[in-house]
Amino acid sequence: MFKPFRDFHNHKKTEQKWQDDFKTANAFAHKALGHKNTSAVLFVIFSRLYTVRNQTMHGGATWNSAVNRGQMRDAVVFMSKFLPSIIKTMMDSSNEIWGEPCFPVVGD
Repeated sequence: MFKPFRDFHNHKKTEQKWQDDFKTANAFAHKALGHKNTSAVLFVIFSRLYTVRNQTMHGGATWNSAVNRGQMRDAVVFMSKFLPSIIKTMMDSSNEIWGEPCFPVVGD
């Protein structure tokens, strides 16, 4: 669930570099948790989830394979608990301006 690890396996980074990046990222996450910096913690989580998404959508997982299934289960558990809170927040704040949609509806 860590992109630099994938970059190492795609010959874009050295093993030492991805391991150093991992240590730095974990220190950042622990510091964010310790300071109750919710936005930083969520940034780390969603960065990791994006990597799982990319693995799945771009061929890093195959039908009925056990590869990456633990990561996928963890991602599903997190999202199944997190997403209802986000939806509730948005529904309870219907007068809030959420910004322009990234993918606006376009007609035929």
